[in-house]
Amino acid sequence: MTKNTETSNCLTLRVEECADLLGICRSAAYNLVRQAESSKGKPFQVIRIGNSLLISRKSFQEFLETNGLM
Repeated sequence: MTKNTETSNCLTLRVEECADLLGICRSAAYNLVRQAESSKGKPFQVIRIGNSLLISRKSFQEFLETNGLM
C-alpha cells in the first residue's frame, strides 16, 4: 500500500497535508489550524492529541466547499 492510499483512508489530516491542499506554507497552515481550534464558530474540527494537531478530513472538506475552494 502506498502512502497516498494510506492517507486517503484516514479520517484525519495532518497540518502539513492541509498546507499542501491549500497551497500555503506550513507555518500559515499551523496559524489557520490554531485559529480554528480557538474559534467559537469552528470552521473545521481540530483534534489535539498531546502536541499533535489533527484535522477532521470531513469538516475540512466542508470548510473548503463552503469557502468555494473545491
